[in-house]
Amino acid sequence: MFLAAAMLVAACGSSSHQSTSSSHQSTSSSTTASTTATPSPPPSSATTTSSAGDGHGVSYPQASAPGTTDWNGNSPDNALTNSGANPNIFWQPTADAAAPVTYEVNLGAATRVSAVTSTWYTGFAPPSAYHLDTSPDGLSWTTRFTTATNASKSPTDVFPAGQVTASYLRLVVTAFSSSCLGCGYARLALVQFGWDGHFVTFPQAYYPSTLPNSATANTTATWQNKVPDNVFNGGPGGASWWQPVGASGNTGAIVLAVDLGNPRTISTVRATWLNATFCPGHGTCSGFNPINYTILTAATGAQTSWKTCRTVSGNSSFTTTDSCPASNVQYVEYDITSWNSMTPFSPIDAYGPAANSLTVS
Repeated sequence: MFLAAAMLVAACGSSSHQSTSSSHQSTSSSTTASTTATPSPPPSSATTTSSAGDGHGVSYPQASAPGTTDWNGNSPDNALTNSGANPNIFWQPTADAAAPVTYEVNLGAATRVSAVTSTWYTGFAPPSAYHLDTSPDGLSWTTRFTTATNASKSPTDVFPAGQVTASYLRLVVTAFSSSCLGCGYARLALVQFGWDGHFVTFPQAYYPSTLPNSATANTTATWQNKVPDNVFNGGPGGASWWQPVGASGNTGAIVLAVDLGNPRTISTVRATWLNATFCPGHGTCSGFNPINYTILTAATGAQTSWKTCRTVSGNSSFTTTDSCPASNVQYVEYDITSWNSMTPFSPIDAYGPAANSLTVS
């Protein structure tokens, strides 16, 4: 039976990893053996249930970690069955795990995947670099998402080239914190892992890999952690918003897309943009709304599948309600070519357009 955390077996220098009823626990004091009660064990992978199976008693999805050893019985399947993201339940390799570390899932059947979520134990820094790959057979892999700058302990990563069909999914961690000498475990503990229909919720906002219907790379980048998903968290007038890095002259190509999760019929796209209240106390600024933009839709999010449903020129409003009637839509995209921002432009104050609310109905 898997244990959510183990009794401490070795000293770890200036930090510890001791067994308590609240899983991993870091301290700045010297470590002594714990005598606290063993917490309730996590569910065994032998009792994992799923709607898919091979007809011979094996249920799916199934997780593995090729090339690593589980620390204290904290198996890969723990991250698949942890529906509540309980921090006492996790997959964790032993201290000898070295990048790249692979976490692999057999989905059991061809499955549509457009986004992947991973939740990491909060007591460790999350892995800073990783990529997400898919495969039809577990042998031939295609990379769908890559980052070398992750700082989130619960990222949801949308495939920038759109939805794919896969039977296998893997997370390959290429950089993470070094292990505590003598502790026995790696500073890498995956609490929850999911994809479409399995822990991932929609809508999700992201930057597509290319400009609409083009092979030209989309170079839109986030300004100071004002990430795309903030358009769903801030609300009109809220303190959280999405904002990309701008460009000199407040013109260029800024592209933001939304994955709705499933195809549907839509009629309207609404957004609220930051007004002059959010301007810095220097330069000239009247707000951060788009002036010229196009709204496009797609069924799969693939490079050549985008269809224009609305083109706007000369917008001056900070609340935009655009008619966009379309069917079989899973993806909606803003292609912004000019916007209001602070002038004069400087590399320090490189503000692009900024939105704190976006809804598709």
